[in-house]
Amino acid sequence: MTTNNPPIAAWAPSTALHKLESRHNNAPCILTDTPAEFNDVPLVRLSDYEALKAAHEEELFQVRQDRDAHFGELMRALEQVDALKAECEKLRNLLRHAQPIIRAHAEASHMLEGFRPRRNQWDELVEGVDAALQEAKL
Repeated sequence: MTTNNPPIAAWAPSTALHKLESRHNNAPCILTDTPAEFNDVPLVRLSDYEALKAAHEEELFQVRQDRDAHFGELMRALEQVDALKAECEKLRNLLRHAQPIIRAHAEASHMLEGFRPRRNQWDELVEGVDAALQEAKL
């Protein structure tokens, strides 16, 4: 079955269904290929219905298997993300502790240059550390 609805085998008048439900009248009812009245009821073959139901159950089973497989992958990915976040936080804390030492080293390197200080590698390192810690606050 490629659709969600099994093919309609015949149409029955709604009054016939009431007779069948009440079980008081076993008179035969006339089935037609097309609806004769606005309130006629479509009938489907039991085999078509069962085939559709089996296909639906198979698809549902497959979807659940896929969901379970992907759920496991998702949980592993989330665990990796949590581990990476913890490692990043640890590195940020180390960088916060090292920041004053890096800044002092950069200032000391300028003292050695005398009255004509110029930018050096330590200045770039200080700016990089400051920028990284500023981004971490956001």
